[in-house]
Amino acid sequence: MPSFELDRDESRARRGLIVPLTFVLLSASLLVLPTAAQERVSAVVRSSVLAPFLWIQESLHQAGVLSQSLGDLQAQLDSAQAALHSRSTLEEENRRLRALLGLRQRSSP
Repeated sequence: MPSFELDRDESRARRGLIVPLTFVLLSASLLVLPTAAQERVSAVVRSSVLAPFLWIQESLHQAGVLSQSLGDLQAQLDSAQAALHSRSTLEEENRRLRALLGLRQRSSP
């Protein structure tokens, strides 16, 4: 007579249910705790398990802020270059017009 063995897939499925059920029971038990105890538990979880994730989130936020600042600085640089280019063009045009009209250069302030 063959020995009775559980199917390996059934065994895995049961073990796969244990972890989620454990977390559901744990969360339900945390909900009935007083607020002060809940805050202590959340502080411990944040400082241990969630610390790397919170660090990554903060780093991504800072990268986004720096990227936005870089975009603002690039826009300012572009407008300054455009203003400088138009000024040099105007100065050259003024020089040519003065030469055509025979006017002397203005003295600098």
